Amino acid sequence: MLWRAGSEPDLSDERFTFEVSWEVCNKVGGINTVIRSKAGVTTSELGPNYYLLGPFVEEKMRTEVEICEPESNHVQDSINAMRSRGIKVITGTWLIEGSPNVILFDLGSAWQNYTEWMTGIIV
Repeated sequence: MLWRAGSEPDLSDERFTFEVSWEVCNKVGGINTVIRSKAGVTTSELGPNYYLLGPFVEEKMRTEVEICEPESNHVQDSINAMRSRGIKVITGTWLIEGSPNVILFDLGSAWQNYTEWMTGIIV
């Protein structure tokens, strides 16, 4: 998506940016600090269509995430499809500067689908 500096981006076409990291709401090392430091600026530039994806770690999530469902129907439909397959997905806003949207996955709940997914990939 391109726009001129100083102008507001047109998000009416619902383009999304998804950033994936093991350290979203999960401080393990230095990447968490990098994500936190740029979240405010990135959220202000990309708006509500910016999502951070990471692992669901309950102990850390309790104090760092305000749970809420996504505003976008497209994102919500995708999450509902995952939930219908037994994958635990938590959505909300990360309680840091910029309050970016987060989608957290319980990887253990996804394991039951591993064989099916791999069968579809390996032909």
